Amino acid sequence: MSDSNLVQGIIRAINGQIAEVEIEGQNYPSLAEILISPEDPGVILEVYFQSSSILFCQILSNPDKMYRGMKITGTGSDLKIPVGETVLGRVIDLFGKPQDNQGNITTPYKSTIYSKAPPLTTIKRDYTILESGIKAIDFLAPIFKGGKVGFIGGAGVGKTIVLTEVLHNITMKYKNVSSVFAGVGERIREGQELY
Repeated sequence: MSDSNLVQGIIRAINGQIAEVEIEGQNYPSLAEILISPEDPGVILEVYFQSSSILFCQILSNPDKMYRGMKITGTGSDLKIPVGETVLGRVIDLFGKPQDNQGNITTPYKSTIYSKAPPLTTIKRDYTILESGIKAIDFLAPIFKGGKVGFIGGAGVGKTIVLTEVLHNITMKYKNVSSVFAGVGERIREGQELY
């Protein structure tokens, strides 16, 4: 996409983690498009709502770097992260930058975090239990292959220990890629412990 087709605007207001951006010109972004500032490349916004010429954007970077009147430009793309074998076993942040001090991730492939759901014709309808090696889980709340699982409980009841044990058992038994762990807020601590 040429620069003349990219969104141009200025920040009108900042409310917590939401920035209001006023569009200058006739180019409008798509939902989930990433906006950056030419003044500071560390400023990253994601469009989540549009009303007339006003965009409401989620601030994905440090809001302290932003101010009213700051120029914003579109990227023509949504958020993409590296994918492939070079990412396996690595710790990356939301933007795909490595956080584990093991060097840069070199892969030619990047994928959007907003992938479309597969068509219903390609989804398998049979349910195969993924044995976790923990009898209580396998019997009372089995994990299905290709499914998602979450652990809910109060503080100090052992959610992290159970999660670590399940991931360890599945990895050792199947010798395959067993999981992707995504943490938000305080839950990032579990990711650090798992790593």
